[in-house]
Amino acid sequence: MRIEGFNNLRRNSNGIVAVEMAFVLPIVIFLTFSIIEYSIIFYLSSRIESVANDAARLGVTGNLYGAATRKELIENKVEADLKKVIFHFDPKKLNVKVSSLSDYKITSHADTDPNDFGGSGDFTLYLITYDWNILTPLLSYGMQNRNGVFKITSRVIVKNEEF
Repeated sequence: MRIEGFNNLRRNSNGIVAVEMAFVLPIVIFLTFSIIEYSIIFYLSSRIESVANDAARLGVTGNLYGAATRKELIENKVEADLKKVIFHFDPKKLNVKVSSLSDYKITSHADTDPNDFGGSGDFTLYLITYDWNILTPLLSYGMQNRNGVFKITSRVIVKNEEF
């Protein structure tokens, strides 16, 4: 009697699809959202690189275009461009540093003044970072740090025009 009941249970496949789906669906959902998250990060990285290039082109001329300082001009340009691309843009997460370099090589940022745009003919480093909050919680474990923030960074070095 016991063996017949066990055989009947083995032949009964009602609900097996639901059980398989319960095992597979969370993994598929996680992978889908991870792919979307990585796509957003790559897109933002590309846009921040483009914004950094635009800011460097704007700052290299020395022209203020009506702004009080070059720092204000660059920060306003970067902020305005990123507001167009980032849905919930937070200016507190944006960091724009501009420093003059003695030559084309980056040695250290610690000893440079972050507001030094350099003079005519100087090399200038534009460093733009934005802290992106990761939407997929488990994805943060594979990232740089585990606090749920991915730091997107762009560096551009230019030689100022003669002005």
